[in-house]
This record gives sequence, structure tokens and C-alpha cells, in this order.
Amino acid sequence: DLPNLLSAIYRSKNKINILDYGAANLNLYYFLNQNFENIRYYFEDQLIIKKKVDEIIKEKKLQNIFLNGTSPIYEDFDIIYFGSSLQYINDYKSCLRNCCKKTKYILIAQLPVFFNSALPETVVLKQLNMHPDINYLYLFNFNPLISIMEKHNFSLKEKNINKVTKFLNFKNFNKDKFRDINMYDLLFELKNEKK
Repeated sequence: DLPNLLSAIYRSKNKINILDYGAANLNLYYFLNQNFENIRYYFEDQLIIKKKVDEIIKEKKLQNIFLNGTSPIYEDFDIIYFGSSLQYINDYKSCLRNCCKKTKYILIAQLPVFFNSALPETVVLKQLNMHPDINYLYLFNFNPLISIMEKHNFSLKEKNINKVTKFLNFKNFNKDKFRDINMYDLLFELKNEKK
């Protein structure tokens, strides 16, 4: 989804600003620089990761990449990309509210989602597949998440199951209760461009 979306934006602009929120590494930066001209790539992650990336930027003299100090950067972006990261953000509502103020598109990739209006908007999961590390993350209820985005004037444009992670499964979940549980890619677009 991301390369296709960037291609569509690129046809109408000569420069693309993208914020990679929860970037983790420079893989997306390298991909974008090989495939697009005039990309301004903003890297956002935990401080310890940003410090390491900052060292690499200086050592390799990388261009068109920008880091923020200790808090997220919110400048005007064409797209904000959450690649398997939104579910790990404790205050995801505040994060989304701030991001929605400064972009036209939000792509949330590899997000664990289920469908059941009788359940709360999130369920906290314990991630065990990265032993010895244990992470906690949110499993999102689809309709409440859509409501949050609509409140910020964003509409869902595309919803796809993401099958990138082959070893991931939700076999231990009750399929009647957690209907259509899977990893999803969700593309949101600003309903009007008055920003």
C-alpha cells in the first residue's frame, strides 16, 4: 500500500514528506530513497533507537532524513505511516489526535484487529514470540477505532489483511467473540484538505 500511495502523491507533488512512526530501523528510508526522488523522511521511535540511527546518519552522511529529540515531531506531512507500531503506543488516542492535525493520509500497517461491537475498544495482549523479551500491546476493536479516526475528520479508504508475518496466528482466541481477528492494513484519508 505504501509505495502505491506514495506514487499517487508523487504524481501531484514534487516533494513528499513522510513520518515513519515507530520506524525501528532504516529499511523503509533506504527503500524510499531508491524508488522516489525528493522524499523528506522523518524518523520517529524510542529515544534509544533514535540515538543509534543518529550515529548512522552522521557516519554515512545520509540525506533527507530527520530525527526528533525526545518528543514526536508534528510538522506538515503528506503521510504518516505506522508500520506495526500503533499497537505498542500506550496513549495511542493522543498520538492519533496529534498526527491527524498534520497530515492528509495515515497508513496503519500490521495492526491486530477484531470485530465485535459488544466488546471494549481495545484488549491488552501479552506478546510471547520474542523470547526472552515480553511486550504488551493493544488488540483493536474495528468500529471504535474507525470512530476515533472519523472524529478527527479521517475516513477509511482501504482495509486489507496483512500476511507479511507468516508465523503469527490467533488460534488461542475465541473466533465467535473475536470475529475476523487478524493483522490488518488500514488506510485513512483526510475528508477535506483545509489544513
